[in-house]
Amino acid sequence: MRPIQAIELRALGPEDKFEFAEMFYSAFNGWYWRHGWAADYFSGGPATVEVFFTINDQLDPGCGIVAVNPGSGRMMGGCFYHPRARHVSIGSLIVHPNYFGRGVGKALLRHIVDDADRAGYSTLRMLSSTFNIDGFSLSNRAGFTPRCGYHGMAIPVPLRGIEERTAGMERVREATAADIPAIAALEMEMSGISREPDYRYAIEQRQEGMFVAVLEGKGGGLDGYMVFLKRGALSLLGPGVARTAHDAASLLLVVLDRFKGLAPMVLAPMAGDALVTRLYHWGARNIEIHMQQVRGVFQPCAGVNFPGLLPETG
Repeated sequence: MRPIQAIELRALGPEDKFEFAEMFYSAFNGWYWRHGWAADYFSGGPATVEVFFTINDQLDPGCGIVAVNPGSGRMMGGCFYHPRARHVSIGSLIVHPNYFGRGVGKALLRHIVDDADRAGYSTLRMLSSTFNIDGFSLSNRAGFTPRCGYHGMAIPVPLRGIEERTAGMERVREATAADIPAIAALEMEMSGISREPDYRYAIEQRQEGMFVAVLEGKGGGLDGYMVFLKRGALSLLGPGVARTAHDAASLLLVVLDRFKGLAPMVLAPMAGDALVTRLYHWGARNIEIHMQQVRGVFQPCAGVNFPGLLPETG
């Protein structure tokens, strides 16, 4: 199909929540059906994905962009982006099924990249599913280089919980606001990024199904942290980091006790053979593969890094 000649871009506002959720729901399900998934990616109707708009808009008001049809004013695509101290993170590029392949995603990405360049950011980061080759190629052509690969894994948790126990679990606890500086220092050391607003937001959202767990270090400080979300039909693990695969397993085993009878999704680093083997032992199965793509300066990850699908700020 030919590109659309006139694409109007404007900021997303709170009034756009329901139309954006409908587009988000249709875009994901439509794309995966067309490419052989043979099932809805999300189920339960657009209301189940309103949380993606809510969390992204609350984290960074005014940092959402939407492409609209200049004739009808209806949404053709949209995306949230997240300026942080050292980088800008770009969320999922959503395109309505009626406009697949017509340049909408390209226009959204170009707008965000140009804004970040004008603001002087040296690093832009985004996650791409390798199942969506078109989306992966779009960001790759825009200068984003694949840096890390991740298994998108669903971990089915029995009603009795995962029975394995390991040393270190006794050092895992729920985070408080007092932990924010230590979480920030750990992630800066492990991944070279800083996103204190996200830690604070997640800790404050406890009553809304978002939590943060930390792994205390034996000699002080922290050896890991993980944000996790259990809201409605969504069960997500990450973002988070841990110093070692064993630290990561300790965190996960404690966190997974909150998901009995569910199958939360985690993005586990392909380079972490020991951890991935353990996840398979727990019954985890691959859903899809994700690549972390970076445009500009990149610090290789130390330890174990779990990028998050929500918040999508890493």
